[in-house]
Amino acid sequence: VMNVVRLEGDVACTNPPPKKSIGEEIPSVIECSCGKGKIVAIPFDFGLAYNEERSSQLRTLLGEIVDKSSRKLYVNGSHYLETALMEKNGKTYIHLLNTAGEHRAARVKVFDEILSIYNVSVVYKLENKPTNVTLVPENIPLTYEYENGELKVNVNKVEIHSAIEITC
Repeated sequence: VMNVVRLEGDVACTNPPPKKSIGEEIPSVIECSCGKGKIVAIPFDFGLAYNEERSSQLRTLLGEIVDKSSRKLYVNGSHYLETALMEKNGKTYIHLLNTAGEHRAARVKVFDEILSIYNVSVVYKLENKPTNVTLVPENIPLTYEYENGELKVNVNKVEIHSAIEITC
């Protein structure tokens, strides 16, 4: 059974991979203008597809969609690194979560190791130059560059969870 979607207004459709998931004749990404912003829709259950397949094509597709937005945070190093951007007490935290182990699978109840992720590069857009950048909870001061409104920092190793604490 196929659901019919009616598109109106300023609509642009593209068809990047994975074409196999929904077919050549159905666009895999729909972008619509809405007021001062845009709405981007993926007309299939992306979460379910990714959870079942963990496909690099799906990660690439989502990355390309997000890159077209006004993204503030870019993290490279591993597809098994999840991020969360948070603010607390006037500081910004970029959480780095290692999901490389078997703990992501519901069927796995016990596992013996989670491999560390190495050489993570982070670019974060912010208005003011930081006064301090630290890896927490390890309390390791990080060397960083700030140029043209972008903070650039490298993290040598993420075991399970670390966060970059930014003070401006």
